[in-house]
This record gives sequence, C-alpha cells and structure tokens, in this order.
Amino acid sequence: MALWLPFAACATKEDNTLGVGFIENQGELKAVRFLAVSPPDTSVDYQLSRPAVSPGFSSVVLVGMRSGYRSRALVRFGSEAFPDSGTVVDSAFVRFEYLDGIGDTDPLPVALHRITAPWTENFSLADSTLPAFLPEPVDTVTFALAAGGDTVAIPVTDLARFWVDAPDSNFGFLLSPLAGTASQIELGSRQTTDPPVLDVHWSDGGVDTSISLASDDDTFLLETTPDFVTLSGQSKRVTVARGVPGRALLRFGIPDRDSLPELWIRSTVNRAALILYIDPALSSFRRVGVGAQRVLAEPWAGDGTDVDNSLYGVNDAVTEVDSVSIDVFGLLAELFVEGEENHGFQVRALDERPDTDYIRFHAHDSDDSARRPVLHIWYTPGDQGDEP
Repeated sequence: MALWLPFAACATKEDNTLGVGFIENQGELKAVRFLAVSPPDTSVDYQLSRPAVSPGFSSVVLVGMRSGYRSRALVRFGSEAFPDSGTVVDSAFVRFEYLDGIGDTDPLPVALHRITAPWTENFSLADSTLPAFLPEPVDTVTFALAAGGDTVAIPVTDLARFWVDAPDSNFGFLLSPLAGTASQIELGSRQTTDPPVLDVHWSDGGVDTSISLASDDDTFLLETTPDFVTLSGQSKRVTVARGVPGRALLRFGIPDRDSLPELWIRSTVNRAALILYIDPALSSFRRVGVGAQRVLAEPWAGDGTDVDNSLYGVNDAVTEVDSVSIDVFGLLAELFVEGEENHGFQVRALDERPDTDYIRFHAHDSDDSARRPVLHIWYTPGDQGDEP
C-alpha cells in the first residue's frame, strides 16, 4: 500500500504562488499542507515496434546505427535554379547544421546513394519501405561527432553534375550508415532556421557562379534491425524511449474522501509534481523532454492503452541530474474537480521522433525505496463545517 504523509507547510494562501487553486472560495486562510504519496500502487512500461509518427516534419534528420536500430536519411533539392544542361559543375556540397551525436564510433561512415524514384516527406512507415535507389554508392563520407551548432559538409559534385544534365532524374540522395557502426548523428532539417543547403559552383563565361538552395524535402526512416531487443520489461524499472517509443505507466493510491476529507472537501490544490528517479547505469541519453498524460481506462494494454492526448508538465531529463520533476497539477484537476476515476499516468518523451535515446526510471518495486516514484501534492484544506 502506498505511504501518504500530510505535512503542514510554512506558507499561507496569501503568499503561496505555486499554482491556481481548484476552488477559489476558501473561507478562512489556512496553512498550505504537503502530501507525499509513494510508492505507486503499480508501474509498468511498453514499447512500440516502430516510430509512432512519420518524421517528415521533424526538426531532425537522423543518420546512423546503434544496437538494434538503423536510421537512413533522404534529402532532395529542387532543380529549378540549376544551370543549363551541359554546364560543367566545378564542385557541389550539401551543408547541414550538426545538432547532436551519440554512440561510440568516431567518425561515422555513411554511404551516399542516388535515389531513382519519387518520394514525399510523409511516406508511410507501415512497411518500412524506402524509394528505389542505386545499390552502389556514389561516394562514402564520414561524419565526426562534432560540437552542437557546427556545420558539416558532404561533397556531392558527381550527383550535381548528373542532376544538371538530367534534371528530371533529380530525386535526391540517401544517406545510409555502413554496417558495423555504432553511432547516430542528428542533423537539422528544413523545419529549422538553418536547413540543409546545396551549394553548386560553376564557371559562366569565365565568371565564377554559384547557387545555394535549401532542401525541398528531407526526412529519415528509423527502423529496428534483427538484433533489436525491446527496452520494456526491465526488472524493477520503467523505460521512456524516443525513436521507437517506450512509455511508462504509473498509478498512485491517492487518499480518498473518507481517509483524508480535508483534501477533497472545499480544498484548494495549489501544486502537484510527479518525481521520477533515473537509473543512469541502465539509460542511454543526454537530454530528453518528458511529460505525463492521464490514462483514461484500464486495463493497461501496451500500445493500446487509452490516454488523453494532452501532455502535461514537460521537463528535461538530463544526464547531470538523477531525477526529473513533472508538473501534474492539470492531471489532478481532472480527478478532483471533474470527478474522473484514477487510472494513473502515462509518462512519455516530448518528441518521439529524433533518436534512440532512452531513460530508465526506478519503478514502484525498486529495491531502493528512496528512489521509487513519488507524487507530491500541496493543498490548502477547506472549511468542512457545512459538509452535509
């Protein structure tokens, strides 16, 4: 059974700025009280078999491999501004903003393939298919794991020459990591303020000439490989993952109206926070935004769990801090004010498209009782004198 402990806080309703109360009419001022509920009655996790949505509108283009995952990127630039067919292209480069990298291989070797069929950013991920491309790479390039904000350049001179002479065959290129690599990099997509840019240089009547084109389409396909092992089901832990989403489910036994009437009768709940403790030894991430959703019904059924779409209390989990606090005030409002049944919370990553980062949190049955999830509630008791 969960342990819940109410404590009087040293603040009053007048000087408490932690949140807006559910019930405005408080009557006489009372001290704010603090309630800690821990551990959850239960906790569990599950993982999808592939990304939840198409990444075509993501701010990230992901390339690389890690154990169990492979991500290949597609990029296309329009042909409208190309020089006339027959123009000799001196050089061409595609420039990307480097956002982040993770893994243990430096540099990351990537094959550059010419795509030979049309495609769109929001192609279906249902069957993990890519548009047709030439199996022999045009070139092999390497990416060093750079500092965030750096620019990386890929030479594409041969491709640009082909596209200039045959603009109708310009379907872009594919970046595919070579087998045996163990790292992934995040590059900025065209949804950012620094999109991928194609620079083409040639001589026009003896005058050096160039164009710079932002990408028309860019996306990536993140897929599992034969050595993929699901992240869910780790004993005494729950997992939140991004690229192939992992989601954690928790339910706390909040004291009911009979056992703690001052929490329910004309009270004001000022603030509520869900505290999760990270197990760094079983995690692989740098910074991940996480938030909570309200579970609408039971039983919890893997990726069929019914949840409210609203994501509350988004906060960054970072490697330098061993816990993360998620503001669940809005979730409890639905329980206390709307009278909804308590089916618990789902914790998930804010952006489930970018990479294969994952975090493992201590679960309700963790051997370390001090690191089990805890629900903190700050409330002001109401006047129960007129309670019928």
